[in-house]
Amino acid sequence: ARLLLLSVRNADKTLKSNDATYVQRLEMMTLLAKDVSSSVRGDGNVAVAIIDEPTFVGKSRVLQQYLHARLSAFAFEDSPPEPTDAPLLVSSQVPKPELTFIVGIDTLERILAMRYYGSEEDLRCSLQQFLSSDGDNSRLICARRVTPGSLETSGEREQRVAAEADKYLEPDCVKMVDIGGDVENYSSSEVRQRIAEGDSLWIQMVPPAIAEYITNEGLYAPSRNDI
Repeated sequence: ARLLLLSVRNADKTLKSNDATYVQRLEMMTLLAKDVSSSVRGDGNVAVAIIDEPTFVGKSRVLQQYLHARLSAFAFEDSPPEPTDAPLLVSSQVPKPELTFIVGIDTLERILAMRYYGSEEDLRCSLQQFLSSDGDNSRLICARRVTPGSLETSGEREQRVAAEADKYLEPDCVKMVDIGGDVENYSSSEVRQRIAEGDSLWIQMVPPAIAEYITNEGLYAPSRNDI
C-alpha cells in the first residue's frame, strides 16, 4: 500500500501568501494518487491522508496507532472477543505494519538534526523508537538528488549524512536509491520558480493532471501586487 501524507505542521516552514493552500495540496495529491494507482502493476492501493505532526518520529507514531486500531477493528469485526481476552488476542492476531518513508536527502538531514530534539539522548531515543526493530520498525528510503549551488558534491553529501546516520541508527535503516538522471534534478522549488518567471519548462516536470490543475488554479504565478 502507498500513502501520500500531508502534514499541516512543518518544523521549519509556514505557508506564504502565494503558496498553495492545504486544500489545494490535498487536491493535487489526490490527482497524483490516481496517476500512481493507474501506473503501478497489480493492486494500485494508494491513499491520501493529512496529519498534524511536524516530525517523522511523530508521523510514524500516529500512523502506527491509527493502523493498529483499524486492523484490530477488521480482525474482530465478525466475532468480537470477550473484554478480558481482547488485549491478548489483539496483540497476538493483529500484525504490526512496517512503514517505509520515502524522503530526499535534505529531509534525511533534518531527521538527524539535533535542533529538532531536546538533547542528543532525546534524539537517540526518538530515532531508536522510530526505526529500531524493537520500536516502530519503520524504514527510510532516501532518493539521491542533485542540489544546485551546493558546495558539496552529491557523493560527499551522501557520505556525510550516512556517517551521521551510523551514529544513531541500526544498519539498513536507511537505503539510498537512484531515481534517474532527469528526475533527480527536479525540485518543487524549481517548479514554482519557473512558473513565477513564466518559463513553460515546468510543465515537463510534473504529471499532466497536476500541470492542468496548477494552470487552472493560477498557482505560483506572481500576483498583480508583485508586478
